[in-house]
This record gives sequence, C-alpha cells and structure tokens, in this order.
Amino acid sequence: MDRRHPLDAVFQRERFAPDFLEIGRSGRVYAREQMIRTGGGEIKAGLPLDGLRIRHLDGATVQVTYNSHVAYGSVVEHARRSSIWTRTDGGWVMRFHQGTPYEP
Repeated sequence: MDRRHPLDAVFQRERFAPDFLEIGRSGRVYAREQMIRTGGGEIKAGLPLDGLRIRHLDGATVQVTYNSHVAYGSVVEHARRSSIWTRTDGGWVMRFHQGTPYEP
C-alpha cells in the first residue's frame, strides 16, 4: 500500500492521468499540471465523505460521486463531486473530476 500523503506532488503525478481534466466548483477548467500541488495548506473537508458511491462503468473504469463540505474559515462550501477513474498497470488514475456547488 502506498503510504505517501495525497498532497505529495509525486503521488499526484502518479494518480492524475496524463489527460486529466477538472471542472472546478467555480466553473473554471483545470489541466493536470494546474492541479499538481507543490505546497499549499491543509484542506478542511468533512469526513467521512457524504453520499460516497462507486459505480462501475466497465471492467476498468469507475465513477466516484460524493458530496463535499469544505471549511474556509467560518464559511463552508458544499459541492456535489464526480470523478472518473481508470485502472491501469500502475494502479488507479483519475481521468476527470467535477464539482458543482449546492446548498444543503
């Protein structure tokens, strides 16, 4: 099992597919290199993930959906999240991720 921290840039390079694309909660579009964290602070997300579901799309592809609740000071932002993951010889890689804001 890989014990590196998910915010580690090497870990992220291995987990984000070369063609990775994200549509953020803001509606902005991010390419893979924009998403590789080279520092940054702690993300204060509520755990466990609310409404976590994994749906098999085919033998090597899944869609992961959940609701996120992230605190930025006294403000909590809520988003419905969806990502597409593909199993490769090197492990699972994320191909696509999207966040859509919502109010609970």
